[in-house]
Amino acid sequence: MSFVLDSEDWNLTHLDKNEVLEKIESLLDTLDRIAIREEKIWIGENFQSIKMHGDLAIWDLFSPYSGLDLPQEAVQELAGHLNKIAYYESEEVWPAGFEDLDQISVENGPPSENLDILWALSSVRNRNACACIGAFKKGKYSVASRGSNTYLHWIQDNNDQINFWRDAIEVQGDSPSMLQELSPHAYPDLYFPSSVWRGCNSFTGGYHSNSAELRRYLEIFNDFGNWVFTAPPPAEIPTDSVDSEKSSFEPTSKLIERRFTLLNITVTPENPNVYHDNTCRRARTLNIQGREIYCEWHGKIQGRINRVHIHRPIPESQDKLIIAFITDHLPLP
Repeated sequence: MSFVLDSEDWNLTHLDKNEVLEKIESLLDTLDRIAIREEKIWIGENFQSIKMHGDLAIWDLFSPYSGLDLPQEAVQELAGHLNKIAYYESEEVWPAGFEDLDQISVENGPPSENLDILWALSSVRNRNACACIGAFKKGKYSVASRGSNTYLHWIQDNNDQINFWRDAIEVQGDSPSMLQELSPHAYPDLYFPSSVWRGCNSFTGGYHSNSAELRRYLEIFNDFGNWVFTAPPPAEIPTDSVDSEKSSFEPTSKLIERRFTLLNITVTPENPNVYHDNTCRRARTLNIQGREIYCEWHGKIQGRINRVHIHRPIPESQDKLIIAFITDHLPLP
């Protein structure tokens, strides 16, 4: 899984200096995230030579004669990133079938010879997810070449990046091991103990028949789980205003359950008798960094079977929502 800079989407000629700076800063933020998450990125040899603003190439944008007044800190940071990125043209092994592709069309647009997109397209066709980094395009686009259509992602911000990783499993091949590999990128705000993944194969009906629903739950847990467990009452949805007089209040179990319901998933706590049964309590207890936690909250993948047990964020989980157990069911009294 990787990214490639789409040089043709970096024509900034019609932008003023403030807008150019916004695009550069957005690119730097993206490159920072990729570096921090240790994700793979490629660049084409022409990215640093194409005209981006009038007759100015990327390094010319920072010249005192460009009239853009871009900060030197930005050029230093950009140089630091680009100097570490490999040119895909230098790779000894190219994606199979790359040489058979020539022109591409994005969303039925005019055909063009864009090697950056061709690299991403041929990677995807070889079941290696690859997204493009642009200045204007964002989201999923239909890309055609030689009569074959494929969807590619363009990213500009963190949400775009996460959505790409969530879709990558459809390219790479859906399996518990692939979900585990993708999880730090697709669900960066969740904490997964290494033991949790073996439960995927215990699902009644098998992993594949439950995969889409499991991933839907993980997406909601990642995007809203922290808010559900920590936002003060009486807010029921994330857009509700916060009552300043109750800003230090904790949400009740009833409100937590209500919030999940409004997010279109079913998550409930166990009944008290489950905790009081030693066998049942131990089955729901997890040790994280020396701290034992009882994971009574569980998402219901199906009505009476297949569960995802979770725990509210704690310091030992880097304040991330904990995905404690994925299982067909845990023992009951």
